[in-house]
Amino acid sequence: MKEDAREVKAGYECGMSSDDFNAWKEGDIIETYKMVTKRRTLSK
Repeated sequence: MKEDAREVKAGYECGMSSDDFNAWKEGDIIETYKMVTKRRTLSK
């Protein structure tokens, strides 16, 4: 059963895949980042 999920609550399991890479192994570490764009201003 495959469904798209935007987030998974703590304590639940989920799976993930990548179109470019499929050689996942147990113990692999996945790092994620959130890109934030901020508009510069002259005031603090």
